[in-house]
Amino acid sequence: MKDKEVFCKFQINDIGNTLSKMQLSEEQLKNNIKMMLAGSDDTKKLFQTIAELGLNFHVSMVSENTGDSREVIFTPAELRECVESGVSLDVKVNMILEATKPQLPVTLMAGMTIINMQKQDGFIVTVIEVDENQYNLAGFQSKKALEGIENYANTDMATQYQWQLFAEAGLGVRYTYIGSISKKSINLDIPNQRLKELLKEKNE
Repeated sequence: MKDKEVFCKFQINDIGNTLSKMQLSEEQLKNNIKMMLAGSDDTKKLFQTIAELGLNFHVSMVSENTGDSREVIFTPAELRECVESGVSLDVKVNMILEATKPQLPVTLMAGMTIINMQKQDGFIVTVIEVDENQYNLAGFQSKKALEGIENYANTDMATQYQWQLFAEAGLGVRYTYIGSISKKSINLDIPNQRLKELLKEKNE
């Protein structure tokens, strides 16, 4: 602890992380740290105490790989607001998009590549380019294909966590398949209400 502040240093191993925390804007970095501050009850109590003592919270993040460092300072008022209100759902959704986009394109499987992810018309849209030399695009427009996507909630914990946030934020999920040759597209939608039903079924 320094004069009038609590100092905390994190070492970040960002090898292979396309979106290094060293590359985030100050607002994005603060939002990442806010997620931590609004975590467990013990963490909240600690930072509430720091705020009540009138101390700043000074965070230094240092890359183990490059030695680069970033400094972020939270005032007592910012700490108190963060502990009391946490991070909004909109901010959490935007953080997922910000973390995902720089890593694209990503190969989903042979012949299918995720090329974009965005928020549009009440959906989180994942855009997948399909190699039409390997797949018939029309085959993705089926009940079986939609059921396959719905099963992601049962098989992938990361997807389940993201879908839970999207559902709470009033969003659905849409998978848009675009043909590599024809450039035609097919949308498979899971509206918000259906998304909530799937997550409820998973938790029962």
